[in-house]
Amino acid sequence: MTAGIPPEAVVPHRALRLGDVFGGTFRLLKLRPGMVLALGVLPAVLSGLLSVAVIGAVAVVVLAVALPMFDPFADTAAPSFAALFGIGALAVIALAVVSVLIGVLWIRFQGMIVALTMETVAGRRPGFDELWDRTRGMIGRVLVLVVIAVAVVAAIGLLVMAWFAWLIVSVVSSISAGGGPEGIAGLFAGSIFVFVVGYLLLLAAAIFLSVRLYPLLPVLAVEAGSGLDSVRRAWGLTRGAFFRTLGYYLLFALLLGVISWIAQLPASLFSQLTPEYEQSAAPAAVLAAMVPGLVLAILLPLLASVLTGPLSVIYQSLYYLDLVRRRDLGMTDPVTAPGPYHPGPGHPGQSTGWQDGPAAPGGYGAPGGSTGWSAAPGGYGPPPAGPRATDPDGYGPGHDQQGFGPTGYPAPGDPRPGNPPEDDPWRDRGQG
Repeated sequence: MTAGIPPEAVVPHRALRLGDVFGGTFRLLKLRPGMVLALGVLPAVLSGLLSVAVIGAVAVVVLAVALPMFDPFADTAAPSFAALFGIGALAVIALAVVSVLIGVLWIRFQGMIVALTMETVAGRRPGFDELWDRTRGMIGRVLVLVVIAVAVVAAIGLLVMAWFAWLIVSVVSSISAGGGPEGIAGLFAGSIFVFVVGYLLLLAAAIFLSVRLYPLLPVLAVEAGSGLDSVRRAWGLTRGAFFRTLGYYLLFALLLGVISWIAQLPASLFSQLTPEYEQSAAPAAVLAAMVPGLVLAILLPLLASVLTGPLSVIYQSLYYLDLVRRRDLGMTDPVTAPGPYHPGPGHPGQSTGWQDGPAAPGGYGAPGGSTGWSAAPGGYGPPPAGPRATDPDGYGPGHDQQGFGPTGYPAPGDPRPGNPPEDDPWRDRGQG
């Protein structure tokens, strides 16, 4: 593992605000652009190759069995219905397996992005193999949740199919019993109402669960609990922070939407200018003018699609880090230092609480001394000497202050070996 990233290069070591999470996302991209791009491109390339290979193999098998059915000169007997059904079932199973493998592959790479975020925040520069090792065991935890999610979706699908079957049977029964159009129309109206209400309830439940489980991916990648333990942990981290989590999610989703829209602009402009190019009498010149726009129209959306996924995971990881700092370490929002004090004019005989003396003309001077107030017109006197006056962060070494560990978090540019931050995700595993 290569060192070299100064502490607090991504986010400050304290509870994070919205600007810290937003800014830290793009600072990490600036620090590790090659790794972030690789973790966004590789799963897309591998998924495409895997899909093409499996779909091609299934197509070859299906064609090899189905083509003799359409050849009048073939001596082979036509395959039976059972054989065709078996081939179709095999194709469906193969595609389902490929879909699961692609999903697992994407989740593993997203876990590596989470690990990259946590390692970079801790001041380390991990390589690809180290990130792969950090996420070992994550797939087993995810598969349990995938099985549960598939079972829930299948149960919902069965309920919807049963509802449609009941509707059809009810309509047929009403027609058979001689029911008029009014009864059938009422049945359809009631069914549509039930369908809309059920859909809205499912949508609300999906939104609620997705917000409450928003930090689930970082929990699965960083913490070594089982799948169900990870769900409980993510649920606990967002307890009492539903609207804050929803706001963070929606704001970054809006930003990603704007980035994608900007990336699509060259393609839109190119499509609008194409008819004018077609009317030109110089095809070579038209082609030369179209090439840069065509390249931008292809590359910018591709680059945006490759980067928006990793950026979303980095943002999610930093928000998870903020939740951990608030829940586990008791950190709170940083307090903004007050501005300079400008007292208004006093009144005769006003008591100051210090030694009585003539009022200073423009403010308060340093208290003390036999003459009462000092003659300094501008404000407070010089601050007391000590570690607070010399430390670049405003805190003396080892001061137990919000955002610093009990032994003093290393100042920027001065990482101390063997003194990891309190929220280092790997410190309890004996790694790193």
